[in-house]
Amino acid sequence: MAAVINDISKIDPPRSWPAADKGRFKSLPYDLQVYVEKHDRDREKTRRRAQNEAGQARQALKAIQEPAETPNGNNEPQPAA
Repeated sequence: MAAVINDISKIDPPRSWPAADKGRFKSLPYDLQVYVEKHDRDREKTRRRAQNEAGQARQALKAIQEPAETPNGNNEPQPAA
């Protein structure tokens, strides 16, 4: 019965599931398929958001750690006037 409903609903197994288990997903009851698919989608969004935030934090840290470029175009300090 679940396989028939899955054929109609076209809910794909989560990408994070191993290929060997994707066939098993189609045998789950429809309500569990909906729950698992939504949970996996939300998890992926959270993971991508965390990766983006980490990348932004790395860039901000790098900008803080790099010496500011001086007016003569290099990173050497200017001689005192």
